[in-house]
Amino acid sequence: MKKSLYIILAGLGIFLVVFCTAGLLSATEHSGSKTEVVNAPVDSVWNLLNDIKRYSSIRHEVKKVELLEANQKGYPVWYEHTGIAGRILLEITDRKPNQSLDVRMVKSDFGMQGMWHFELKPQGDKTEVTIHEHSFTHGFIMRSILSLVGRDANLMLQMRTIKKGISGKEGNNLL
Repeated sequence: MKKSLYIILAGLGIFLVVFCTAGLLSATEHSGSKTEVVNAPVDSVWNLLNDIKRYSSIRHEVKKVELLEANQKGYPVWYEHTGIAGRILLEITDRKPNQSLDVRMVKSDFGMQGMWHFELKPQGDKTEVTIHEHSFTHGFIMRSILSLVGRDANLMLQMRTIKKGISGKEGNNLL
């Protein structure tokens, strides 16, 4: 019994050391991109990305979307209330219909900010989607998590969300 307890405590200690080291060594700034072809025409992908309540509702971590006043350019500003890390304040900063969309994470309760640029290119009846991310993660815990799951975790989540939204497989527990 004592041996099992020591093994469990040692494993927990090792995990904490790795977790803390990952956070300490991880850069606060990250840039990356991901490109995939989505099985839908450009206008369908565009409509999904711009339907804030629908798009946010198919991400498992978002529990509620609160639309706020438009920004100075007249673009939407909103809060996403998450079940895991509080609120995220987002805004669209630029859009070119059926071509590109820029979304800025103004602030979040978990210490992350950034910009995501979505590029859409028609590929026949499909769409090539490229997402560029430039983010800053000031929170030590979030940097640790992103270091361990991969700094491109947000890009992969966004791409999965687009594909699931397009396929119609929506729901809170799909991702």
